[in-house]
Amino acid sequence: MKKTFSKVIAALLVVMMAIAMIPSAFAAVTIDSTTDRVITITNQYTSGENTIDSAKLAFTVYKVADITQSDNKLVYTHVSGATFSKTPSGESVAADVTITSEVTGIVATYNNNNTFTVNVGKENGLYLIKPTAKPTNVKSMESVLVQVPNMYNGAKEWQYTAEVSPKAVFQTTSSDKNIVTGSGLADSIDVQGAKGTRAGDNVKFQLEAAVLGENTEEGRLTSFVLKDTISKGLTFNADTVKVIGVKDDNTTTDVTGSFDTKEAASTATDKYKDGKVISFEAKAAFLTSDIYGYKTIQVEYLATVNENAVMGSAGNPNKSHLEYANATDSNQTEDTEVNVYTYGVQIKKVDSDGTTALQGAKFQIKNTDGVVLDEQTSDTNGLVNFERLAPGTYKVVEIEAPANYQLLKDEITVELTKDNATTNGMYQITVTNSKFATPVTGGIGSIVFVVAGLSIMGLGAFLFFKSRKKNESK
Repeated sequence: MKKTFSKVIAALLVVMMAIAMIPSAFAAVTIDSTTDRVITITNQYTSGENTIDSAKLAFTVYKVADITQSDNKLVYTHVSGATFSKTPSGESVAADVTITSEVTGIVATYNNNNTFTVNVGKENGLYLIKPTAKPTNVKSMESVLVQVPNMYNGAKEWQYTAEVSPKAVFQTTSSDKNIVTGSGLADSIDVQGAKGTRAGDNVKFQLEAAVLGENTEEGRLTSFVLKDTISKGLTFNADTVKVIGVKDDNTTTDVTGSFDTKEAASTATDKYKDGKVISFEAKAAFLTSDIYGYKTIQVEYLATVNENAVMGSAGNPNKSHLEYANATDSNQTEDTEVNVYTYGVQIKKVDSDGTTALQGAKFQIKNTDGVVLDEQTSDTNGLVNFERLAPGTYKVVEIEAPANYQLLKDEITVELTKDNATTNGMYQITVTNSKFATPVTGGIGSIVFVVAGLSIMGLGAFLFFKSRKKNESK
């Protein structure tokens, strides 16, 4: 037993002596003090669904710890202005360190091939690589901590270069526009427009956009503008604007005071010609911090359907998008368009012959409550136009007929729909009028007059002779 124990002890001593004789990698390889240390930063997002324009990136490199080689090991010492949450070492990561303005950085050089380089000279150290500019499609990009020189990837000798590819989080860019109705959100609505003294309906619009960027020096937005374009058939009501911040838990805050509302004439030559461009622009102070507490921003306002509203399928469009920018880049989302529709009823007044147009017939149109919505007189073509009405049931009443024509006795019920309003956005109905009857020579009319006259004459003669006989008998 004692012999066996002695053999085990002897074997352990041999192993320990062998280990002691093996020099460490650090001791075996001395760091070269004459070679420049170079850090290369590569943009890994150059193809695929999410890409980053390298020309819109920028990086600054900060030395946060010195490295010295002593007695078979490396010694890490943080520089002034850099603070580590735990003792700096080769295992440290970017999240472990914070820096102040006391630490001077070196701006990486862009090489036009999706890479950036920094030559830090011959100084050993831990270097913090921070993205200082990024395009607007990137929400955030990680900082990276690297060591030069290093023995990364199983190297047996000191490497005096380091290559990193920072990871990025991309923006979820979105903006939307809807019409607020009694039953929820919609992309279109049928309404009544203004005509004469009749007021047009108010339409409630809602714009919404995701909050972009982040509350960091390189991530903050410099501009966040919801831009809305309305056609000339809609009148913007500035005093109805409300801006709402929506948080992650869907609670809301009124942030109207943090936005400026600006109105300008549209320069478009298409369907938005003579319309308005409304901008809802976040104030600079709101962009410095508060906006990043919300997931989306909503804008609500009312617009009135005015006398320029187009009837029919073309409608009165309204579109919006988000324009946003950071310190180095700007972008915008695609337009979202909604539409406001209104229609009309056209009366074609003709003679009983079915073709002769009648001028001077006066009509009223009423809703189902009997309220008169409009009153019009037929023109030389016999047309009466009741414009900018919402689909529904209406009553048309003739209140004055053309000269020598009989007045219509009954109301006309009209069912206006978007499907039957096919004549310039109006539903056309034809109404006929008949002339009053007049006597005709030799006809039944003259016979009636003759008979009536003879009857009257006969009655007069009878009364005369009766009165005469009575007097003679006296």
